[in-house]
Amino acid sequence: MKNKHGGFTLIELVISLTILAVVGLAIGTFLYTGIRQYHGGSAEAELMTEAQMVENQFKHMIYETSKGIYTKAVEGKFSGGDRVELYGEKEGDLVKTEIAYLGNQLLYTKYSLREPPGQEGSGKYVWQVQEEEKEECFARYVTGFSVELQDREGKTCLEKHKGERVGIVRIHIFWQLETKNYESELVVKPRNQMIVSDDVGILYKRRVR
Repeated sequence: MKNKHGGFTLIELVISLTILAVVGLAIGTFLYTGIRQYHGGSAEAELMTEAQMVENQFKHMIYETSKGIYTKAVEGKFSGGDRVELYGEKEGDLVKTEIAYLGNQLLYTKYSLREPPGQEGSGKYVWQVQEEEKEECFARYVTGFSVELQDREGKTCLEKHKGERVGIVRIHIFWQLETKNYESELVVKPRNQMIVSDDVGILYKRRVR
């Protein structure tokens, strides 16, 4: 018996809904995959951009450092330190720049060597933080950071070599953003004759009590 009203039968309706569900699922899967690939590619690009920028900044800072460099000694070797200190001069000021690893970031702090307020002429100098450059974010997405100082022959500097010239600064940085991971190995040969030291008297050849 024909349907005089020309409508859909129950079977036809079920088949139509099934087809629509399959098509909708296919479209949804395609869109989800595309979005994941986009975010994955975006995260990787952002991570690579951050890493390249930080590597370039580190190179520039080390090239410009005129006095000395220091990192924490681990078991008698200047290797594996989680911070680096760069000593130099800028516009007549004696300065120290510190990059330290803390909480998935590298933090940047700058100091000036000056006599404490009210003690001018005392000959006593202390590092004073430049508040506008205190613990500024130097790098994001960092999961590991280590510094190694080497002599000109590529051997790791030991504590007994403190005060001697640095030939190579080797920096490892590990990065992670979402599911993307990346490792930087930065090897820089200083342009200036900077030494391994955090001793102001040696670095700046002035009496500091």
